[in-house]
Amino acid sequence: TAGAGSLVSKASDVLSAAGDVTVNDSPKAMASPVAVRATLGVALVWVRRTERRKGLATAMLDAARGCMAGLGSPPIPLTEVAFSQTTDMGSRLAKSYIGASHSGGV
Repeated sequence: TAGAGSLVSKASDVLSAAGDVTVNDSPKAMASPVAVRATLGVALVWVRRTERRKGLATAMLDAARGCMAGLGSPPIPLTEVAFSQTTDMGSRLAKSYIGASHSGGV
């Protein structure tokens, strides 16, 4: 596993909604066995409950993509962003953030 500050080189796609499983009546995403290229790995995004649904998590992810690319470079493509061990809410964020760039799945 990668340590703090390590670069991500490969990650697994998360299965699309059709491949999701349910545990205790709560949807859980499963990683695909197919490795994909990932430049930015997202381990955690947290927004205060009262501030959610205002675009803050998306803004933080956009800022991280821009910072990782470097000054004057275009942001890292959405296809190279990976999320790890997400919660239910994190899975929804990941799907809404990068779903379109991964053919509807994350």
